[in-house]
Amino acid sequence: MITHWEVIQEVACRYGSKEPKFEEGARKLALVKEGKIPLVSMEDDLTRVQYRIAREGESMPQALERVMEHANFQDKFVLDKLSEMARAVCRLLHKGNPVGTGFLVAEDILLTNHHVLETAAAAKDLLAEFNYELDANQVPKDSACFRLNPGKFFLTSTLTEQAGEPHSGLDFTLIGVERTGEAGENLSSFPPVFLDGNLGKIIKGEGCVIIQHPKGLPKKIVLKDIAFFSETGTRLVYESDTLPGSSGSMVVGLGTCEVIALHHSGLPRTDSQNRVLTKTGAVASPTTPDGEIAWLGNEGIKISRIVKAVAEAVLPPTMENGRKTLLTKTQAVAQEIRKATAGSSPSPALASLLVSSGNASDSSFTPKTTAPEPKAPTSPETTPSRKTADFLISALNKPETIEQLEAFLLQRYGAGVVLQLSMPASATEGEVELFHLQVSFQDNPQEEAQKLVSFPQILTAEVDMPLRLNADPNLVLGSGETSSVLESTGSKTLKSDTVEEADFLKANRQSDYVKDKTPLEFRKWNWAATGFDQALTAQNLRLPVEKGIRVVQFDTGYSRHRKVQGGFDFELDVNFVEASRETDALDQLTQGFGKFPGHGTRTGSLLIGRENTLIPQEGNVGLLTRSGAKLVPYRIADSVIILDRQQQLAAALDRAISQGFDVITMSMGLPPTTGTAQMAKKAYDKGVIWCCAAGNVVQAVVAPAVFPGAISVAASNPLDRDWAGSSRGDRVDITAPGEAVYVPIWKENRLGDPLQEAFAYGNGTSYATPHVAAAAAYWLAAYQDTLNSPAYAGWRRVEAFRQALKSSARRKNRLPRKGFGAGILDMETLLATQPLPPEELEYAYNSWNEHAFFASLQGYQELVKTYWNRVHGWIFGVRRGNQEALMGEEAGLSEFSQELEKTLFPAGFRSVESEEAVGAPTSLERYQFLHELILSSAK
Repeated sequence: MITHWEVIQEVACRYGSKEPKFEEGARKLALVKEGKIPLVSMEDDLTRVQYRIAREGESMPQALERVMEHANFQDKFVLDKLSEMARAVCRLLHKGNPVGTGFLVAEDILLTNHHVLETAAAAKDLLAEFNYELDANQVPKDSACFRLNPGKFFLTSTLTEQAGEPHSGLDFTLIGVERTGEAGENLSSFPPVFLDGNLGKIIKGEGCVIIQHPKGLPKKIVLKDIAFFSETGTRLVYESDTLPGSSGSMVVGLGTCEVIALHHSGLPRTDSQNRVLTKTGAVASPTTPDGEIAWLGNEGIKISRIVKAVAEAVLPPTMENGRKTLLTKTQAVAQEIRKATAGSSPSPALASLLVSSGNASDSSFTPKTTAPEPKAPTSPETTPSRKTADFLISALNKPETIEQLEAFLLQRYGAGVVLQLSMPASATEGEVELFHLQVSFQDNPQEEAQKLVSFPQILTAEVDMPLRLNADPNLVLGSGETSSVLESTGSKTLKSDTVEEADFLKANRQSDYVKDKTPLEFRKWNWAATGFDQALTAQNLRLPVEKGIRVVQFDTGYSRHRKVQGGFDFELDVNFVEASRETDALDQLTQGFGKFPGHGTRTGSLLIGRENTLIPQEGNVGLLTRSGAKLVPYRIADSVIILDRQQQLAAALDRAISQGFDVITMSMGLPPTTGTAQMAKKAYDKGVIWCCAAGNVVQAVVAPAVFPGAISVAASNPLDRDWAGSSRGDRVDITAPGEAVYVPIWKENRLGDPLQEAFAYGNGTSYATPHVAAAAAYWLAAYQDTLNSPAYAGWRRVEAFRQALKSSARRKNRLPRKGFGAGILDMETLLATQPLPPEELEYAYNSWNEHAFFASLQGYQELVKTYWNRVHGWIFGVRRGNQEALMGEEAGLSEFSQELEKTLFPAGFRSVESEEAVGAPTSLERYQFLHELILSSAK
């Protein structure tokens, strides 16, 4: 069991650096008590004040007056309600000895600290004792003891934060309780206190009480010096007295009689090394009595954070009813608050009160309602031209950080700044998040990005402009003058299917998957090469649909090709290309130079392609089709050539995470960017398996596949060799069929004729990726019961799959020894490979030098994107691309990148912007060089 001293030390290390902030809160509280500033002036969160007032159920003036007066007066019913709530509080006994406090938050679920109850196994030695208290005559009441039952419900969060572990460091445990006591008592005699995860239960300066069992004594409550005065992203800091044994108590806001926190520990003063101090200034030790420690206050875990952890936890099906009960009050109160605040905004009187008092006590506070000071007018002749640009920036998602950031942006750019979370639905307070920033300015966009990073609160910044996508430039087999492309580009048309198949048979006549096989067999060679043909015939096969496993596709959307008819889910599809998000994800099948329509259809067919379509030359079938699964299409690009904004990708990922998808399949890629790096890490930390194409032609592994959080897939051919166009490198996890894979296409025989349904053999890591996505879905279904344990929550779920994928890979192949991961996907062996124990899994970013990577990328990103676009301009026959991200002709390389380019490539230097610009081979070499520079910094 974690000792009391270990908890105090953890608190000291976590919050020692924040001591000035806590002291400032205490100073403000003293001014409130002296009547020098109003109570509401302590609170710097306007939304919290608004919601707190909404809970009063009265008009703004009366409600505000009541809130203002809560420092001195309470209604009598508060005592009655507290008395009733106290019945839910119990002390926890370990073999008869008191170790902490807990309280019922559902009819048979108890909440306490993790450091009181760390594991489900430890519960067998604990009893929850209710009614251990004195009556009005100071006579002990009859108590009742109940055994704990982790089989009913169990969810815990560790004392300390664990890298990549969502909601770790919250130090709570939720556990089931038997409904019948040791002496036959009924648990229903002790009504629970349901949790409300919404804002507004208390504001700074209001009182809060702790109902507790200090040192295991009969139930106590403190009624003096009990104000809430400061906070962090996960904790509330308040006055009140506690002792060892108080851990796990409920902290109740007096104004609303709602539980606001799970009491955690005292908050000690510390020295510069975060060592705990005594009242005399000496360094405390484990033997120092609590009474001699210099306490700043007490701290408890916010109930809102615990409720969020419950909502996002991975739980077995048997515990879903418990989760539903725990979230019921939060959902109901949220609706009430929305109704109470619908169409309203904070009143000017309240806003001005916060502004005036906040500025008096905290000069850094800049409320969002404050208008910028008017600027001196300038004449048209002297007004420099301004341009509007979009940036992706990263910053700590904390209210105080965002306020400082908004104040900086307002000062720098004036009115009209747009700052929004890029992924709001999956954002976590207190963590680094991506933000979309739109501003008007006068300089070069790249130079502006460099200037943005100079502000301390902005960690990274990049211009969010259109980028070419990496996907299948040579999509159909051909030879010499008969070489063709998969769909019309306006200059070439698809040749005869028989010619294409003849080329396939000639090139692969020695393949074990082709030799002596019928057309229906060799067109499905990818099944045999990966073992899907045998694995999916097993009698005990668990189907993804039965287990609720879902796959979402990031691509160009769906088409109405008969091969995929009925396989796409049209209820959940989203079009992220259109700003309204209301149009569906239908691929527009745009024709013309640089357009490759139907990419999402081709890659999607490998997952949900129908078996029989009556189309001539039928052959392949989707790997998930027979399981009854449907594929959800997210349209993130107009074609495989252009991604208008990384913000589209961020929005798609946000939706996928918030909608609870288990697997993402993405058969296109980008150059490494700060945005894609942070997206990949977020998906990984949230436990989403993101299967990504390693890339084509450029050889270097593209983003997001290049990042540790993604599953990176390279491509093989029917001879079990590498596809020549496949990207390769240390970041590749696995290889799957990607050369000469049989897929549906749209073709035209003559220019202007309607598109016709057909099939062809396509090349690209685009086709390798769906194989691994399907494998992930089946493997998750096979081991769902194990993986639903909290121990596998977050990144461990992804890492468990990665390790199983790599350890089961088929090593008997003719791939190069390096650059293609563990080998070729082997579905039979994978399904027989159980997840590693969670303690044996290693966080993928442990060896990733994130700071060095972002610092390097920040310097090179303009050149990386410039050469990337130029290479892909050559590949797709579009000779433009000499500017970063297809920006207008007037926006060339920034001065910084021009000098950098000259320094990096001095021999026979020619700029990518020169009149005789460097050709495709040189552009590719330079891109690969820059790519290696950036990636090596992270190792």
